[in-house]
Amino acid sequence: MCHDGNSASLSVRYLNAQLSALWENATECVKESGSNVLDVKSQEYEKSKYTRALAQFHYLGKKAPKTISSTEDLLFYATFDKPQLKFVCNHEAVLSLTIKSGHLNLDYQKSSIAGYRADHTKNRHPKDTTVVFRVEFARSHITGRDTKIGNASSKHLIQMLILKFETAKLVTFKDDEVMHPSVQEALTFYMRRYLEFLQHAGNHVLFDLPDFDDDKFKAKIDYSLHREPINLDDLCDGVTVFSADIKDMNEYLESQWMKAASLGRPQDCLSIALAEISSSWLMNAVIDNHFHVRFGAPKVRALCSHEVILYFDIQDIAFFRNSDFSIGIPDVYHNWTIAFVVDVVEEKEGTSITRIKLDLNTARFSSYFSTYKKTDTLVITYFNRIVKFLEVDYLDILTQYSMHVIYSVDIRVSGTGFGLIGGGGSAEYESEAESANWTDSEAEEEHRTVRRAHGNVSIFTERITSMVLYNFDQILAISEESIDSQFLSMWIKATHNQFDQSLAQWSLDLFNASFHAIKVRLLSNGKAIVCINIHQGDMAIKKESERTNFWTYIGWSKPTKEEITEKFTFEELSFSFMVDLLMVEGRSLDVQESWHSRFQDSLMWNSFHDKVRFFKHLLLDFQNATFIPELSSTLLLGTGRDGLTRVETVKHYMLQYLAHLSRAGHNIIHSVPVFSSDLRISFGFTEVIHKVVTKTEVTVKNCTYRSHSSESPVILILGMCNGRSIPSFLLEWHAGWVISTRGHKSLGTVCLSREAFLEGRLLRLLAEINAKTTLVPEFAGVIDGQWKLDLTTWAQHTYRSSGNTDFKKKSGSSSHLEYVWEHRDDWNYEHQGSDEKNGEYSLSCRTKNTVHVPTLYRPGVLVIELKGTSSVKVSGKSDHVKWSKKTSASWSALISIASRASGLVVEVSGELKPIFAEDESESEGICPLNVTSLHSQHFPDVVYLDEVILTIKQALEGEWEYSAPGYQSYALINPVFNVQGDLIAQLVENKASAMVLNAPKISFSSTTIESSESTTVTESLSTASYDKLSLTTPDFVRSDSMKSSTSSLDSPPLKTPSLDPAAPSFNPKSVPGFNGLLKTLPSVAETRVEETIEEEISIHDDFSDV
Repeated sequence: MCHDGNSASLSVRYLNAQLSALWENATECVKESGSNVLDVKSQEYEKSKYTRALAQFHYLGKKAPKTISSTEDLLFYATFDKPQLKFVCNHEAVLSLTIKSGHLNLDYQKSSIAGYRADHTKNRHPKDTTVVFRVEFARSHITGRDTKIGNASSKHLIQMLILKFETAKLVTFKDDEVMHPSVQEALTFYMRRYLEFLQHAGNHVLFDLPDFDDDKFKAKIDYSLHREPINLDDLCDGVTVFSADIKDMNEYLESQWMKAASLGRPQDCLSIALAEISSSWLMNAVIDNHFHVRFGAPKVRALCSHEVILYFDIQDIAFFRNSDFSIGIPDVYHNWTIAFVVDVVEEKEGTSITRIKLDLNTARFSSYFSTYKKTDTLVITYFNRIVKFLEVDYLDILTQYSMHVIYSVDIRVSGTGFGLIGGGGSAEYESEAESANWTDSEAEEEHRTVRRAHGNVSIFTERITSMVLYNFDQILAISEESIDSQFLSMWIKATHNQFDQSLAQWSLDLFNASFHAIKVRLLSNGKAIVCINIHQGDMAIKKESERTNFWTYIGWSKPTKEEITEKFTFEELSFSFMVDLLMVEGRSLDVQESWHSRFQDSLMWNSFHDKVRFFKHLLLDFQNATFIPELSSTLLLGTGRDGLTRVETVKHYMLQYLAHLSRAGHNIIHSVPVFSSDLRISFGFTEVIHKVVTKTEVTVKNCTYRSHSSESPVILILGMCNGRSIPSFLLEWHAGWVISTRGHKSLGTVCLSREAFLEGRLLRLLAEINAKTTLVPEFAGVIDGQWKLDLTTWAQHTYRSSGNTDFKKKSGSSSHLEYVWEHRDDWNYEHQGSDEKNGEYSLSCRTKNTVHVPTLYRPGVLVIELKGTSSVKVSGKSDHVKWSKKTSASWSALISIASRASGLVVEVSGELKPIFAEDESESEGICPLNVTSLHSQHFPDVVYLDEVILTIKQALEGEWEYSAPGYQSYALINPVFNVQGDLIAQLVENKASAMVLNAPKISFSSTTIESSESTTVTESLSTASYDKLSLTTPDFVRSDSMKSSTSSLDSPPLKTPSLDPAAPSFNPKSVPGFNGLLKTLPSVAETRVEETIEEEISIHDDFSDV
C-alpha cells in the first residue's frame, strides 16, 4: 500500500503488465503459425485461436469454409499492437485497441449469410488505427488459506478485475487519416465482434494485486483519484447520470446558487452557504482560521453514470488574523477551484419526483482536478486548510440544508412553470370531455372492458349532486382561470391602447419593459403566487469594480444617471412573487382617482351605490410581495455575480411595478356590495368572507404541477343575506365549484341556497298564485227556500287573505324536487224548518298546485314545471231526491331558463288559461245550481305569472349584479338545482357589460307605454292573448333594460318587482290601463242571516301537506 493510502497506480501498472505479457504471448504464437492458409476446422487452429486473441483476429462470418487460402478472403482480419487499459473512475475503464495491419470488408451486413465469400474490391486496409472503448468493470476476489503458501495468520486473497465487454461503448477512433463513415460503421461492427471474441478467450478477466502476505491490511484502490494523462472531454462527452444531462444539472445548481446569493444576509446565514460562508457563522469548525469565502456556482462533471467531479469555485477568499474582520489587513486570494470526486444516488418519490443527490459521505478531494496559484508556502497552507474545512464541515452544512441535491425533476410540473414564457398568456379552454386521460398500462391489460367517454351532462350532474353550501345563503366560487382571464382581458385592451398601457409596457428610471399577461396561482394557505411575464426590455447596470472588502455586505442599490452604467437587453423572463389575498372595504383602498372613476361607471355601482352600506373588494396585495426565485425563470439574465446583479435589478423594478399596478387598482380581482340588514335586498350580502379551498395541499413547491382546471384551487366568497350571521363551517374542496363545458370558459360558479332562492323567493312568489287559484266557500245555506251558494278566492276572503299559502316539500327523487300546495274545504249542511225547503246539502272545494323542480342537468335549459287543478262539487238531498254536480279546472306552465351566448333567457309557456270540465262520473240527478258558471266566475281567467317571471329575469338574465370581477361583469349559464334545492349556475364573461346605458324615463298610460323621448311601445295584454300563451317579458320591462338604467335623480331607473320577500308585492291594479292584466274578482257582500229555525252546520277545512 502506498503512503497516501491509495494503491490505484500500483493496480493499474499490474493490470497493464498482465495485458502486455498476454499480448506478447499472443504475438509469439502468431509468429509460429506463419502461413496465410487457414484450416479453421483443424484441431491446431482451435487450440491456439484464444492464445492468439490479443494479437490477431480472424472474423469468419457464418459457416465459413473449412480451408481459407488467404486472409484476404475473410470479412475482417487484423493484427493488434499491445492493448492499454486506463481508468476513468471506480466503475468504468478505457480500453485502447490499436490495429497494426489487416483489412475490413464493407459488406459486413452479409456476414450472417452462410458461406458468403467476401468481395475483395470492398476490402479496406486500416493501419495504425486505435479504437477506444469505455468498459464497465467489476471487482471480485477469492479468499482462503493454503498451507503450501504459509503465512497462515491471515487469509490469502486473490483479487480479480472483470471487464464487461458486452456493454462496452465505442468512444472514438484515432487515425492519421479521416475515416469515411462507411469504414467507421464497418469497423465498429467488426470491433464489437472482436470484443465478443476476447470475452470468449477469457481476456476480460485480469488478476489484480496479489495479497499473500501475513499482515491484516488490504490494499485500498480508488481509480477515480488516480490520474494519468487522459482526455475527459472526449471520453466523458455525452455521459449522463441516471439519464440526466450534465448541462441540466449545472443549470439546476446555478439556479440554487442564484437563489442563495439573492438572499443577501438572512437571519440564518448558513442558508446561503452555497454562495458564501464565513468562519464567524460557525462554531467548533475543524480549522481555527478566520476566513470569509465567496463562491461562484458549483459545477459537476460526469465521470460515469455513478460518479461526478464536484467543483467548488472560490471566487474570493480572505484570511484574517482574528475574529474582528475590521482589524488588520487580511490575506486575500481569488479564483481557486477545489474538486471532489463524489458518488451520486438517485432518489424517487412516488412515480412523479426524481432527485439526484451527491452522496457526500463518499466525497474525496482530488488534487488533480483542483487549481490555484502556488505562489508561496503560506498559500499552500491556506489552501490545504480550506480543503480540510470543506471536506469535514462544509459538506455537512450542504447536506443539512439540502444543497447536495444537484438535479430535481417533477413530471407533474408544467414545462416552464405557469408563466407561459414566450406566449401571449391566453389560457386556452379545455373541456372536461376533451382532456387527456393517462392510465396505468398494466391495469389497462387486466381490465379490457371498453367504456365510452362521458360528456358534460354526466360530469356536470355527477359533480353538483353532492354539493353543499354549509348553511351559507350564497357562495361564489372564483377559479384561477377567472383571475387569469381578467388579467388577460386587461392586457389585450392595453396592447390595443384601450386601457392602462402599463399592463403591456412600463418604464421607470433607467428600466423599460414590455409584458405578457400576468398569471396567478392560489395556495392552500390563502396566499397567491403572481407571475410577471416579461416579453422584452432593457436596463442600466452599474459596472462593478473589484471590491476589496467583499466580506462586508452592502446589498444592491439601483443605478443612477450619474454612475457609470452599461445597457443590458433581455427577453422572455418570468418573475414570481408571493402575495396575500385580502378582502377590504372600499374606503380603505389606496388607489388612484382613475380607478374610482372606472368603478363608478360599472353596473354594480349604478345599481347599488345609493343602497349599499359599503363595497368590499378582494385583492392581491401587490404592495407587500415576496420574491420566489424557484418559481422564476431568470437564466437568460446570465450566470454568476453579473447575472445576480441583473436579477436583483429586475426584481427591484418588478416590486416597483407591482406597487404601481396596486395604486392603479389592477390588483382588485373581485368586488361585492354589502348591504344593511334592514334594507333586505334579496341575494345582497349583509355579511361576507372569503376562503381559498384546494383539493390537495398546494404550496410554493407544488403549485406548478399539471392539473385540470376542474381540480385547481378556487376562492370562495361566502355570504349571508338579510342580516343572518356567518355560520360555523369547515369547508371542503369540491369538483363542482368550477366546471368547464364545451363552448364556455368556466370562470367560476354562483350558488344560491334553497332558503335564499327556491324557497325564499321563487316559491314564495308562486305562493301568491296559490292564494289566487284556491276557491273557498263564502256562504252556503237555504234562503227563502232556495239553496244559496257563493265562492271566493283565498286572496279575497275576508279572514283568510292574510293566511299562509306556502308550498310544502313532498318527498321527491334523485331526478327532481316536488313542492305541493293542497287545500280542501268541505261543507255539510242540514236544514229543517217550517215553510222552508228541508234537506241535506254539501259543498266541496279542492285545490292542488304542484311545482316540479328538476335536479338533473339538461344541456342548455332548466325547465320548472307548474301544474294546478281546482274542483268544486255540490250535492244535496231534498224530498228524498239526491243530486250532485262536480266541475274542475286545470292549468299548467313551463318556466324555461335557457343558456344563450349572452347569458340566460327566461321564458314561460303552457296552458295559463284554465280549462273547465264537468265530471260526469260524480254527477247525478238534476242540480239546481250552475256549478260550472259559478266555478269559472270566481276562478281567474288567466293564471298570471308576471311577477314571478320578472323576478327570475331580474335575478338571472343579463349581468349578475351582486358580484363583479374587476372592471368586468359576469353572466350566468347552465343553471341547475341540486338535490338539496340549491341553485347552481356557471359564471362566464358578460361580453355586453362594458357600458352602462342611460335608460329613458318610462311613464304608464292606459293602453301604451311612453318614454320621455316620445317613443311609444304598444303591448297587447288582453286576456285573449293568454290562450295557450308563450309569455315573454315585454321589451320595455326586460331585465337588460332595467339593469342598464341610470340611477340619477332626473332619470330614475325603471322600478321592477322587488326581489325582497319582505317588500310589498307588485300590484298590477296600481297600473291604470292594464286591461286584462288582473281580473277583478267580484266582491262578496256580507249578509247577516237570522235564522228562527234550527240549523246544523258542519265545516271541514283541510290543509294537506303532501
